[in-house]
Formats: sequence, C-alpha cells, structure tokens
Amino acid sequence: MRFRKALLKITVLTITISMISGCSSSGEVNKSAGSSSGGADKTAGSGSAGKPAGTDNGGSELSITYYQNSERIVEAAISKYLSENPSVSIKREKVSRKEEYSDTMKELDSLMTRTLAGEGPDIIIELNYFRVAKNYKTLNSGVYCDLNELIKNDAEFSLDDYYQNVMDTGIINSKRYVMPLAFEVCGFLTTKETLEENNVDIDKSSWDWKYFIQITRDFIQRNKGKDKYFLNPMFDYNVLQYYTASRVDYTKNKSDFNSEEFKTVLKDLKEIYSAIYPIKKDNGWSYSPVTYVRDRKAVLSFDTSGMSSMTELSGMYDNFKKEINQELIVLPFPLIDENKGYPFSVSITAGITSTCRYKKEAFELIKTMLMPEIIGDLFYSRFGLPVSKAGYKKVTSEPFPFQYGGGYPHPEAALLEIDKMVENLGKGVFYDQQINSIVYGHYADYRDGRATLEETVKKMDDDTYFYLNE
Repeated sequence: MRFRKALLKITVLTITISMISGCSSSGEVNKSAGSSSGGADKTAGSGSAGKPAGTDNGGSELSITYYQNSERIVEAAISKYLSENPSVSIKREKVSRKEEYSDTMKELDSLMTRTLAGEGPDIIIELNYFRVAKNYKTLNSGVYCDLNELIKNDAEFSLDDYYQNVMDTGIINSKRYVMPLAFEVCGFLTTKETLEENNVDIDKSSWDWKYFIQITRDFIQRNKGKDKYFLNPMFDYNVLQYYTASRVDYTKNKSDFNSEEFKTVLKDLKEIYSAIYPIKKDNGWSYSPVTYVRDRKAVLSFDTSGMSSMTELSGMYDNFKKEINQELIVLPFPLIDENKGYPFSVSITAGITSTCRYKKEAFELIKTMLMPEIIGDLFYSRFGLPVSKAGYKKVTSEPFPFQYGGGYPHPEAALLEIDKMVENLGKGVFYDQQINSIVYGHYADYRDGRATLEETVKKMDDDTYFYLNE
C-alpha cells in the first residue's frame, strides 16, 4: 500500500439532518405471500429512490449495500434467508473496487451523504478499509440504530455465543451501533531457516514487547553498515495505529497520549526505526508481508490479514513447503502488558441504518450471516476470523475444500499461536485514519529529531482534541 502522509489541518463538512431514532421492530412478515428475491445489483453511487415501502405481495423489503470483497458471504446469507422468508424482498447495492482508490472513496462519500439524508440502504456491510462510518465519531452521529434493543427482544440470540471483546467493539456511549462479523489478530511471520540465517534465537517463554525490542537492538548492532532489515515496511505505522486507537476516549472526545505506555512505544519505535525495511527501496510500494520473508528482505514480517484467514495462512504455509522447503512460523504480537490481552481489529461489520423500516427483518438477515454454516464456511468467509465461537471452531478445524483450490490442512503450530491470541483478546478498536495521520505525522517529527517526546505527545493530544470537538 502506498503511504501518503495526510495533512493535519482538517476540514469537516457538517451536515445537519433529522434522523429517525430508536430500533423498534416492524410488524410480523406475511408468510402466506409469494416469494420475491429482489432485483439486479446497482452501484452504490447511483442514487436511491428512497426507503423501500414493502413489496406488492405485502411482504417486507430490505436494501443492503456491501463491498465486492464481501459478496460471497452476503449472497450466501441472502440465499438462506430468502429460502426461509419467501415474502421478503432484498435489493442489493454493490460497491466495486475502482482502479483509482480515490474513485472508490468518492463512491463511499456519496453513500454516506445519502445515508445521512435518510436515503441510504437498510443494512451496510463494511470492511476495515471500506467504511461508510469511518470512525467512532461518525458511528455516534445517528447513522446506525442501537442493536441492543433488537438483541434484548430476540430470545434466540445470545451474546455468550460470540467473543465478547470483539462484539463490544461496536459499542459507544452504551449503544451497540454495528455487529462485528469477523476480526483479525496480528503478529509476525517468519521461518526457522530465516531466524537461523540471521543468528536470531527467540525464547518463546520470554516473548513480550521488552524482549522483542532487545532482540531488534541486537540485530541492529550485529548488522551495522549492512543492507539488512529485521522488520517489513510500515511496522511502526501498524503498531502505532492500534495503540493510537486505544488511547482515544470517544465518550469524552479527547485522547491521552501522555501515558507512560504510549511514550514507551514511541521511544522504542524511534530506536529500532533503522531495522524497518524502507518502503522507498521498493518504489513506495509495500507488498504482502510474507513476501519480505520469502525474498529475504526482512527477518520478521508483521501481519494481520494473512494469519487471520485460514485459506491464506494454509496456502502460504503450503507454498513455503513446496517452493523453498521452509516451514512458516507464526509469532503472536509481543505484549507490553499481558494483562491487557492481544490486540485485534474488526475486519467486517454489519449495521442497520436508523431509517430502516423493517429492523426486525434486517436483524434476522444479520443473524444469518453470523451462522457457523455461513461465517464459518471457508469459501464464503475469507476475510478474518469469525466472531462466533462455533464459526471459529469450524474454520480452524476444516481444511479448505479441494474443489476451491485447497485441500491442504491448516498448520497446527501456527493455529496454536492464533488460538493463544483469540483466547486472550484485548480491547477491540476501529481505526480512525484522520487520528492515525495526526499521530504518525507528529511521531515522524519526533523520530527524525524535529520535536521532543513531551512536545510530541502534547501536539498529538491537542490536534486530536481539535478534530474530535470541531
């Protein structure tokens, strides 16, 4: 991904709207009516004729918008839902990936404008890089309804069936605005041969942030004057975005970057910066994390999506064995405080907009997506780990089917490390790209000697406060 440093000066267009509040459910569906499966796809930027008013046969009509990468899981859920609810009609809007990222963002902005005006879809499926509600600030603006009321009135749905820390990521000010469908843990990829080749001996019993920083220091010392790197590009940015999000309080609209933990992260990242593979060496492009290990460009490669997708993880493992006869190793993220659990991010969410007329039916469709047979199917769900415990068990125990290009088993040693992280998850976060840009910009000034540590954290807090409160 090409990294572009954002401007710190922020201009926000304030849209004043009147939203329909609350999450009251609709009436019962007329099950005696005929079947209606909705019309053809249209693009999300094509406008809307307003909220669906129901079908000709008296049933409910829902509309759903999703990004093309989540099409399989959405269509699988819709197919199952319609087979059990034939009177409901569902209109789809698919956002396709454009050749230019800016064109995709224009389509998302158009969708957000329509949604704020009450003309958006009933359900929006978002990915971590495809977000209409780009952060907690917009989540708290009334775009989505509070799902807690629907959960409370649903006798079949139990939050105990899901990973609580992941599910709670969608909560702000005690309101549950989105339902996470999948999440991603993070850590490092490497191989035994790569570690031996670089004289790196990792004691897993000592593996924490302090130990990680020390072995990185040792690598720097051993390789002074050599064109060798310990970590893949953007490692500092990836680490900072998690710790940044965890230091922002959206209920009080302020941050606390002046904490000792966050300052330790800043100091350590500055110290090991020379061990990070420079993105400029590859003309500004950052390739898949596993590439840097395979091509001997880095010893440890920070990864999230690769190790959190069983199809991708098993595929990488299989390719390493076949192509270079090496066994891929997964190392969990090294914790600063083991009591806080392992960091993760939510990769897919579902939300019901406040203007949806048929919230009960919309929630039933989201519940269908959460079923192990949908979210836990390796063909349908290929982005992240299922939020349901039964779904997680399913994707980690069943090999990817032969007919879809797989058939190889999941690597047991890697799964043990992923299990360790999943069983001790920390606080979930949504990344706010504007705050990430603020923090990374000031961190770069500190890293390059243009500001002191105390000046840096103060500027981070000041600019974040300005952004959250304007």
